[in-house]
Amino acid sequence: MGNNNDSFNVADLGAAYVCSFERRLAEDRADLVNALKTKLQGLAGKHSDVFENLSPNVRKRVESLQEIQSQHDDLEAKFCISLFIPSDMKL
Repeated sequence: MGNNNDSFNVADLGAAYVCSFERRLAEDRADLVNALKTKLQGLAGKHSDVFENLSPNVRKRVESLQEIQSQHDDLEAKFCISLFIPSDMKL
């Protein structure tokens, strides 16, 4: 028992546990990211299928809404730029 090499070191056990926990956490996080990527890729494929299966009238409405959304996004971007760039520096 007097030999330090044979003694039980709780600090080493704690460090090993933390390393093991962090490794499992990183693996779980990677698995979650991969699962989300797979799910999103599946949903993206379904989106195009759903759009193609819409009636012509509904498809036109969706396309019109997409155009309106695009115009809104452009206006919003211009507004945000106007907030941060002084008027004398604008093109």
